[in-house]
Amino acid sequence: MSAIICTSRQFNSPEEHTTKLEQNGIYGWPAISINAKDLLPYHSPDIPLIAVIDSGIDVTNKYINESQVQTHILDEQSKKSRKIHGTQVIGLLIANGDGYNTPGGMLSDVKILSIQAGTDEGMTVQQLSTAVDTAVAAGAKVINISYGMKEPNKVLEDSIKRALEKNTIIIASSGNSGENTNFYPAAYTDVIAVSSLKQHNIPDTRSNLSTSNLYAPGEYLLTTSAQSNSSISWFSGSSASTAIVTAVCAIISSKEPTWGGERMKKWLLNSSKIIEYNNSIYHVVNLKQAMIGTMFG
Repeated sequence: MSAIICTSRQFNSPEEHTTKLEQNGIYGWPAISINAKDLLPYHSPDIPLIAVIDSGIDVTNKYINESQVQTHILDEQSKKSRKIHGTQVIGLLIANGDGYNTPGGMLSDVKILSIQAGTDEGMTVQQLSTAVDTAVAAGAKVINISYGMKEPNKVLEDSIKRALEKNTIIIASSGNSGENTNFYPAAYTDVIAVSSLKQHNIPDTRSNLSTSNLYAPGEYLLTTSAQSNSSISWFSGSSASTAIVTAVCAIISSKEPTWGGERMKKWLLNSSKIIEYNNSIYHVVNLKQAMIGTMFG
């Protein structure tokens, strides 16, 4: 069975760690680029349950409030995960640091369902499909999938369709192979596909491209770590960008709980910040603009 791979990138050299922390914390340039300055961390009692289907989370990280996270280990094989990738993804959502020099997340006091499926090396299509069904059964309104594959699969497609039919919003990464190609489940109808944006509004050419993709920050973002020798890490790629868009979807859902994937995807694209780069047009998620015309007033 085809493997679903994670969509983050590792640092190539120690020098890549030298970027100033305050520039790469979520409340620095990433917040500015998505028009969310002074809104983060966003707090509302109406933020819905968010499921993160990934390699799990290290709840002992000092920047993670364990009481916010419900963990579900999918199967015996998933118990072997080192939880590196999942801890990075969830840190971008709920880390409780200052957001500049220590990891700070997009959201405050929300509930996360961490579904530990497969390992940091990947998961099977069946594992991802089962995890989607598990998230829906648990009542998750928003599902983050920072994994994917190049080939469509009927089992996975059926799980995605079942979730969307229940008005679940699914956000998935576009992949980092730098190809003009589909990546699944991001390419399925009404799934919100996310690509990576670098500083200074430069699209990351390593993200797979599609005219329907949303772009969000995904370059060396400061987040949490599952490594025993450090509580922080830097995270790049469409995996990281997907978490940013997941948070935006959860914020909009707090005021528009009846919206499903189709409505949310169209809204975010229509309210996006349009940038032109190398004679191409890109859509960058725009939080403040997305709030206009909704129940936010």
